[in-house]
Amino acid sequence: SLGFHVPSDAYAAVDTWTRSTTAYDVLGTTAMFGVSMGDASNGVAVGTAGTIVYTTNGGVDWTAANTTGMGTSSSRDNMYGVSMGDANNGVAVGTYGKIVYTTNGGVDWSPATTTSVGPSHMWAVSMIDANNGVAVGGTKQIVYTTDGGDTWTDATTVPESNVGNVSFRGVSMGDANNGVAVGYYGQIVYTTNGGVDWTTATTSVGNTNMRGVSMSDANNGVAVGDTGTIIFTTDGGDTWTDATTTNVSTQTVYGVSMIDASTGVASVASEIVYTTNGGVDWTEASDDGIWQSMYAISMIDASTGASVGYYGHMFFAGSAPSEVGTVSTTTGNTQVELSWSAPSDNGSAITDYIIQYSTDDSNWSTFADGTSTGTTATVTGLTNGTLYYFQVAAVNANGTGTYPDSVSDTPSADAPSTDPSKNKCYDCEPPKLTKVEIHISSSPFDYVWNFDQDNPLTMLSNNITPITANPGDEIEITL
Repeated sequence: SLGFHVPSDAYAAVDTWTRSTTAYDVLGTTAMFGVSMGDASNGVAVGTAGTIVYTTNGGVDWTAANTTGMGTSSSRDNMYGVSMGDANNGVAVGTYGKIVYTTNGGVDWSPATTTSVGPSHMWAVSMIDANNGVAVGGTKQIVYTTDGGDTWTDATTVPESNVGNVSFRGVSMGDANNGVAVGYYGQIVYTTNGGVDWTTATTSVGNTNMRGVSMSDANNGVAVGDTGTIIFTTDGGDTWTDATTTNVSTQTVYGVSMIDASTGVASVASEIVYTTNGGVDWTEASDDGIWQSMYAISMIDASTGASVGYYGHMFFAGSAPSEVGTVSTTTGNTQVELSWSAPSDNGSAITDYIIQYSTDDSNWSTFADGTSTGTTATVTGLTNGTLYYFQVAAVNANGTGTYPDSVSDTPSADAPSTDPSKNKCYDCEPPKLTKVEIHISSSPFDYVWNFDQDNPLTMLSNNITPITANPGDEIEITL
């Protein structure tokens, strides 16, 4: 499970989730336990055997970190929590007191110089900014940092538990001073001085194992745990109230991320639920495709976030665009012009269209037309007389939409040019005349005919006027 800081600048929960494009290629079946988005594009996820991956496109694709700062790790060296203070700076924690930090967006990691935690497993971390944060773990461990995760100091006061040295499993700082930590056997504590001292919450949740917490600000937040437990606070973590409707039955709720005081998302054993009223009521996401346990979730705003879980499951908020509207073709000479209607962008603006062509409707080549959000394109360099198939898909920050059924056309040398200047018609109808002048060199006068401007004479008509000229005369006719 994971507790983490989430910036509170969003406005509504997402209802649609899409599986990461490259997660399986990078992770295989590795279980992922923690995730944190530093901004709309950049984020980090951690998991078993020291796995650390990062994204630069909102969770659509993930790349393995160059260095993890863990030395020689084994299959037992799991990383459980991560929190990015911004796009570049963050901290990850794991088994046997491991704490590492990054200053370049998760690409490289360095081990903390001092941790003050010994061999205790560290389960969660919350960085409020690039420098300040709190990490929690087993045997009542709570430590804080003021230098980006390089050195850590033990909290001065951590309340005794009625069940001994319990394990804290989640932590979230609402601002530089105020935060909440939760743990097994109903442990909920809060701080008002940046993690130095902690106080037990007035409200008790019995012996319920609490697994995650997210504070959207100094006062408002949500905590989650076993048997479908979802509770919310409006006073900085001192008192808590059960959610009215959760829609999770008795499933374990592993992670939660509050976007603002009203809106948040929680990751459950086999689904994602969201709230729009501060944690009072929760609705299951209508399109998530999730069937494995999701252990952690991190939202930046209503259209950007990520959730990770068992068996390499990594999902991002939102989805690629819908299918484009009907694609039409216009035959050309060694080219075919395509046009289509723009599809729904599904909450993330369309940034480009991918145009593909094929001669067998099976093996496709992508036409290099640059980046454009226009809904027309001309595929050039084709062979006249050859049947081609075409398909078009829209692109947004979440990926490429599905291609609709292909359309076909055959370029031809006889096709009208798509350049209007090359399609002027000079003999489509008889030309009209408004005036005719004839000058005969031996005649003292000219023959002149003026025709009605609104009803000009057709040259092909049978109107005949005899004109006499002498042999050797020069005749000049002006139309």
